[in-house]
Amino acid sequence: PVSGISMTKSLTAALAGVLVQEGALDLKAPGQIAAWSRPGDPRRSITVENLLRMESGLDFDETNSGFDANTHMLYLEDDMVAHALRANRIAAPGERWAYSSSGIMVVDGLLREKIGGPTELTRFAREKLFVPAGMASMVFGFDAKGAFVGSTYSAATARDWARFGELFRNDGVVNGQRLLP
Repeated sequence: PVSGISMTKSLTAALAGVLVQEGALDLKAPGQIAAWSRPGDPRRSITVENLLRMESGLDFDETNSGFDANTHMLYLEDDMVAHALRANRIAAPGERWAYSSSGIMVVDGLLREKIGGPTELTRFAREKLFVPAGMASMVFGFDAKGAFVGSTYSAATARDWARFGELFRNDGVVNGQRLLP
């Protein structure tokens, strides 16, 4: 298997896309992140789309220096979602772009809420995405609290990564079946 590293972020986006396709998630609706849904929380206006596009306006700059918050999250935190949820908003959503594994982890926390932990998420991904796309080797990594580390931790054969790329190249359709919106 080939480690997905940051290609894994596209797996998070695809899983969110499956939920959109099923009508269970609205990428553009604010207030979907429970920890930020209180009135007056400046992060309440952040959408899942903002997080997936890395334009949330949160203090998430990822430098890979070994000292940034994202590196800290990946190597020192048992609960990566909780760590990511603590970020402060420093700009309006859509105003600035910053590469961020932490923002993806917020989306992975939402996936855990909507789909379930490691067993349920793996089953969901296999049934709704991997089997229809012909990807039999994909495996996920989870943090100690059961969240998919969809920013970084996955692996598959090179052929399955190519199949995943083809899914995007073909606008979310495999063998005439629409998997993604």
